[in-house]
Amino acid sequence: RVMGKEIRTGELSGTLTGKMIDAMGLVYSIPFRGLGAGDEFTGGIAARMELHEQAWRYGAGIYDAAISSGKSPEDAMAVTQKEVGSFLTERPADVEASVQSWRKQATLTAMIDKETSLGRTYWGAVKIMNHWAVKPITIFSKTVTNIGIEGAAKIPLLNFVSPRFYSEFSKGGRHRDLAISRVVLGGGTLFAGYNLAATGEVTGPGPSDTEDRNALRASGWQEFSKVFGEGELSTMNVKALRQLLGEDAITEGTGTFAGQTFVSLKRLDPVNTPFLMGAAMGDAMKFQDYDPDSNILNTMI
Repeated sequence: RVMGKEIRTGELSGTLTGKMIDAMGLVYSIPFRGLGAGDEFTGGIAARMELHEQAWRYGAGIYDAAISSGKSPEDAMAVTQKEVGSFLTERPADVEASVQSWRKQATLTAMIDKETSLGRTYWGAVKIMNHWAVKPITIFSKTVTNIGIEGAAKIPLLNFVSPRFYSEFSKGGRHRDLAISRVVLGGGTLFAGYNLAATGEVTGPGPSDTEDRNALRASGWQEFSKVFGEGELSTMNVKALRQLLGEDAITEGTGTFAGQTFVSLKRLDPVNTPFLMGAAMGDAMKFQDYDPDSNILNTMI
């Protein structure tokens, strides 16, 4: 109803009101179309990578079996190439499921595993955030939740609150090995972030006091960044990084930080989640002198 008059949407076609509604819908959809195109591009690369890994594993098994049966390396390779070619065009259902699962995981659109109580808890939280009453202030809640799930799966101790870790671990075999290796790699990355922050090569969140943090920012300091010394980055490199990461991702130091260039690492989530957590721990130790009454956890946050 418009001004008390009932109007069917078909009757608005070609009218000024109908064109205005169509224009508003188009403007609203443009960012989502861009995000969809990005997801398709990234997801396509991830899916092909997973498919080629599966094909390599399948081909390696065929080749080994052919060699064991007495075939020459040339004949074994010919058989393998033929079988792998068929595998890529007529892939089994379980392989296709694995490819699509990895594509969704890489684009942060994977469905939360509801087989465990932890997964059901996350799923319930996402449903609450998608309720019409809070949806406007919790946009992309599923993506944000997936970033937390994927990041936690790579951090020691936090992996126990990640449905992704339990899902992969319960599959056994190479999936369990990968789940464990991610935690080990994440632990090493966390330690690296801590040490690099302690030596000033990267930055964490800075001091917990807002005034102290703003004072550092006024001199070009930037939180969660890689710090490059004078001459380490050419003007051309800085320009290329700004085009890639955005103008606000790179700052030039002044005063105490003169000659230093800060390149933000925050846009690389969730891959560097353990690294930035380690950097936060390093800064927590370093900046406690700014506020002796603050504990390490508060400084990290």
